[in-house]
Amino acid sequence: MKAVCEALGLARSHIHNLKHRPASWSDGRKARVLDDSELVAEVRQQLVELPSYGYRRACALVNRQRVATGRARVNAKRVYRVMAAHKLLLPRAPRRRHSSRPHSGQVGVEASDMRWCSDGFEIRCDSGQVVTATFAKDCCDREVMAWRAWVGKGLPGEPVRDMLIEAVEKRFGTVDAIPAQHALEFLSDNGGAYIAHDTRQIARALGLTPIRTPVCSPQSKA
Repeated sequence: MKAVCEALGLARSHIHNLKHRPASWSDGRKARVLDDSELVAEVRQQLVELPSYGYRRACALVNRQRVATGRARVNAKRVYRVMAAHKLLLPRAPRRRHSSRPHSGQVGVEASDMRWCSDGFEIRCDSGQVVTATFAKDCCDREVMAWRAWVGKGLPGEPVRDMLIEAVEKRFGTVDAIPAQHALEFLSDNGGAYIAHDTRQIARALGLTPIRTPVCSPQSKA
């Protein structure tokens, strides 16, 4: 038996299960018949007030109600199949348009203080705490000119704005030392801390030109 299984590439445990199945066994995937009327009613009830919910959130709400009443939970795939059959799924989001700006994927520049970049990240410590940090870095010499870190999740705009002020003071002496004709880009993603009105206003007041990387651009992956 071992040699046959090895030759056919089959697991002996699987062959053993096939051989010792009871005569009354049937494939549940083919013989299963489900009445989805009750589930459809539950899903519709959850979507009455919030029709923008997708199938995963609808499934979570249905399961929450079922657990509270002592009933069995339902699988998310079944909820998807039921919602698709009754046209309850949300329409697919339109395909994101690519930016008309040329994107070569090159973030680095030939000289310092021509383009800065920034990002935020989280670090989970051994103690269970989460530390969030953000930094401002020159895209030429790779120097991290300023950074902020704190305990907790979330990247608010205030530490980003303070960090930009510190970076400008470190490179140009004071916040008013950037020449008016000097072009200095500030590259970031579309996070709320960077696209906030106060952040962009302070960046422009400091002499920076905020630039956001579109999701589909090579720069967002560089």
